[in-house]
Amino acid sequence: MKSTKTRFVRAVLIGCVSMTSPVLWGNAFTISTTLPSDLQSASSVFSKYVEVFGLRVLATSSVSDAKVLHAANVLAEYLDNDENGIIDQAEV
Repeated sequence: MKSTKTRFVRAVLIGCVSMTSPVLWGNAFTISTTLPSDLQSASSVFSKYVEVFGLRVLATSSVSDAKVLHAANVLAEYLDNDENGIIDQAEV
């Protein structure tokens, strides 16, 4: 019989793989290095941009692309929990 600690570690690892699946199997988002015209005033600070369901994820040049894409994926999963491409609750 496996110890509780071993089962917990496996559960955590399975959860991590499940939560990062968009990164593991391709990414639906593309990082742009050009901010939209209405955000040009912020271009002296932010140099990376991703749009998720009309919301914007901005990042500085020191943030890795992997972290920007991770933030975009987390936001997308929050808004579209069943991952059907439609925001679950537009009020959010």
